[in-house]
Order: sequence, then C-alpha cells, then structure tokens
Amino acid sequence: MENFVQGEIKRYAESAKAKPCRISAYGFGDWGQDKLLVAREGEKIVMHCHGGAYVTWTAHPEDMTAGVSKGIVKFSRPTISRTLSIKYCLSSSAPWPSKWPFPTSLIDALLGYHYLINTLGFKPQNIILAGDSAGGNLVLALTRYLRDNPQIGLPLPGGLLLVSPWSDLGETHLQQRPNSLSGKIHDQCSDFMAGDWKSPLSTLRHGIRSLLGNHLSSTDAKKNPYISPASLELDKQIVATMFDNFPRTYLVYGEAKIFVDEIRTLYKRMAKNIGSDQIVKDEVPDATHNMFALEVWEPEYSEAHNRFASRAASLP
Repeated sequence: MENFVQGEIKRYAESAKAKPCRISAYGFGDWGQDKLLVAREGEKIVMHCHGGAYVTWTAHPEDMTAGVSKGIVKFSRPTISRTLSIKYCLSSSAPWPSKWPFPTSLIDALLGYHYLINTLGFKPQNIILAGDSAGGNLVLALTRYLRDNPQIGLPLPGGLLLVSPWSDLGETHLQQRPNSLSGKIHDQCSDFMAGDWKSPLSTLRHGIRSLLGNHLSSTDAKKNPYISPASLELDKQIVATMFDNFPRTYLVYGEAKIFVDEIRTLYKRMAKNIGSDQIVKDEVPDATHNMFALEVWEPEYSEAHNRFASRAASLP
C-alpha cells in the first residue's frame, strides 16, 4: 500500500507518522451469505465514508450515518444494489492521546478504493464515492489525491455523492460573517449539530484539533485545499482550478444547517470548474444537517433519496 501514498500526502504522512493499517468495512445490500461477491459486469457500487467530525461515529450498520447506505440500497435499486462503508481510523487529541491525524483517514479511504478496484474488480467508472459531513470532506480529499497522482494507477471514480460536506474546517465563513447572517449563528436552533460549537470542548472543535494533530496548524486549516476546500482564504490560483476534472457530483444538504454557507461556496467553486451541468445541488428547505442519513427525517429523507436514485444511473 505504501506505493500508493506519494507526493504531498506522503510528506504529510511522514510528518504525522501515519502508516497504513488493516481496516474493516461493512457491506450493505446484496453481498451474499457465504462468499465474497466480486463485481458483476457493469455493476455500480457506492463506497461510503461516514461522518462524525473525524472523531466519532462509525461505519457500523447500527450507526446513525448508516442511513446513507440503507437509503441508497433501498431507493436506488436496480441501479445500485450494494454499498461498502469504510471504517477509517478516527483521530483524537487531548485530553486523550493524540493519534491518527491527517492524512490517516485519507490513506484508509484510499485503501478501501484500492480494494474495490483490485480485489473485487469494480471498474473505477462504476464506483460512486459518497461521504456525509466529515466523510464528505474525506471524499473530496480522496478525489483530489486520485486526480493529482495518476501514477499510482487508481483512476478517478465515476461520480461523487456529497451529503452535507464539512468544507471549511478553518471556519473562515464565520470570520467573514460573524453575525446573525452566518449559518452557524441563525441555524443554532434548527440544526442538531449546533450544540455549543464555540466551546473548545465541542465535537467540531475537537475534530479540527484532532485532524490537524501536532504537525499542522490552524493556518493549515484555512490554507490547505485537502482540509478546507471551501475556505475563503485559499490562494486564488488554487481556487481557480481546484476541482478541474472532478467527476459528476450530487450535492445534497439541508438549508437549516450550520454548514450552509460553506457548502454554497463549495457548490459555486465546483460548478465553475466542472460545469453546472456536471453537479446537482439539492438544497432541502428547512432540513437539518445530514438529513440524507436520518431515516426519521421524513418525508425529506425518502424524497431526497428518490431524487438521487433518479440521477444515479448517470453517475457516472
């Protein structure tokens, strides 16, 4: 696996002392009972990276974020009949031991993608990378790495499904709009993710510290496109081409969520680079964070999954 970790990410991995390790994954849908099912001719599959601010939640079928995979295999048949949810290593920091910072989770996701292609035999164009919240951030980072490192022999996937992606870990949108106009302010009462996000003990703040580890700074959170692709402080030259050649994308999120400002920035940047006809923006009115994973959030949950299902045949 070390041959697949190259360039900029290899340097980050060396600084973080991150190493590939054996990870697990959970299959949803038609995987069979007795043996591993390799890809059928022309079969499409979704590889899901779960949310949780990089420090919590899991790929397990009983986890809240499993609603993404459960909904896909329920509503997207026969186009998609199974998904693979990757259990990547979670980051941590004080008061717990500091471990598995960036780019550990990216390497884990890369390993999962490699497994789908080289063990199960899926063609890259038939793979859709999906991620919710922090998992959406991870999917964007993985796609960027695949695009920028064709020498590793893992082509880009056929499509992306971004569910409420966490896109600005540097929190530059809050600094630009530090009043009631900010989604993080006016959606505190409507979004279950809000909590006491200003507290250093909040899940979001802990997630940022843990992902950055001891080798990256808060400046990196604002300036690094791998970490904050929607940051308002990215170099203009990076922004100009940062999503060039990205695959077709379905972007779904709730209007009443604390990340709404940064996701709208993300959409504008992606649409400018890949073309507005290559990205679908599904902003669900009055819906909260990660509603695409919340089976209890009806009728929006079913309606959003049905809309994605109608587009899945063209992704890719």
